[in-house]
Amino acid sequence: MRELPSRRHLAVGRCVILILPIVGMLPLLARPTALEATTVSGTVVMGLGPPIFALLFCDGYRPLTFHLPFWWCAIHLDAALKPGPGAV
Repeated sequence: MRELPSRRHLAVGRCVILILPIVGMLPLLARPTALEATTVSGTVVMGLGPPIFALLFCDGYRPLTFHLPFWWCAIHLDAALKPGPGAV
């Protein structure tokens, strides 16, 4: 049987969880183009969750849990990346 983590292990883990996101954001703040790219990819990822959770309770083989979010994001990302009227 495994031992439970000690208070020291928990404290170190919590500190790392607090420090890593801040350290990971520093390179993004230094280069605005990198921040724009991560914003676009984060927006795409947010669209993946709801269709998967909506189809989670269906029994059996569920190919729609892949196809629905994949094609939804592919179509909308394609539309978002196309230049609109008046684009330079």
